Amino acid sequence: MSTDNELDPSQVELGRFYPQALDQVWRTLTEPALIERWLMAGSACSGTISNEGGGRC
Repeated sequence: MSTDNELDPSQVELGRFYPQALDQVWRTLTEPALIERWLMAGSACSGTISNEGGGRC
């Protein structure tokens, strides 16, 4: 993370603590099936795109 005297308005840096093992977090960030599960968790959307139904989830 940056310190105050290293701040650069052209860059964005986010920090987050995950209580899982590092390898599990890395897999979730890099494997497509796990990314989909993580981003769609708690959503009413299925994660698929369709032309039918007016663009609803």
